[in-house]
Amino acid sequence: MKSTAASALLFALLPAAIPVTPAFAQEVPPKQTQAPKPAPRKVWTNDELTEVQKPWDKFADQKLAQENAVKAAREKEAKNLAESAKQDKTAPAGPALPSTLQEVQARIAARREDIQNRTEMLRLKREALSKETDESLRANSNLMIEILLKDIEEGRADLAALEGREKELTGKQATGPKQEPDGKQQPPQPQPAPPKP
Repeated sequence: MKSTAASALLFALLPAAIPVTPAFAQEVPPKQTQAPKPAPRKVWTNDELTEVQKPWDKFADQKLAQENAVKAAREKEAKNLAESAKQDKTAPAGPALPSTLQEVQARIAARREDIQNRTEMLRLKREALSKETDESLRANSNLMIEILLKDIEEGRADLAALEGREKELTGKQATGPKQEPDGKQQPPQPQPAPPKP
């Protein structure tokens, strides 16, 4: 009987140990903790970005800025060349040559000085090009050398035209009407015909 008394005791104590809920009672869901709202994202400003940049980032930025500057210089030079070519097409066929000998001689002297200066600039650019290691700067120097060569060539052609005009004017003055000391002009004397052999 011990076993029945023990089992009766167990059954008597068991309901007190296990809480019993009535079947009609609603289960209350456990209170859910709401996930915290995500913190707003930080918006970085340019000043803050420069503070966290590494040296290699700064180097890359400098290199990009240098490449952009070279590209802008090339575009500007190409634009200038296009404008000068456009102006050359609209300009008269030849340079307007001066009408007096003094004007011609002054322009010849100025043109010679200009050619000499451009030749010196060309020499300096070639020296700088031989020492330059950066490819973008080398390309820029090559472009400048081409422009200088074109300018020197045009200057020499202009100089040749001016020298031709100078010969033309000196020839006219030599065969032109002679002036008397009193300021009157004499008509040109006829040239004797060369002897026939």
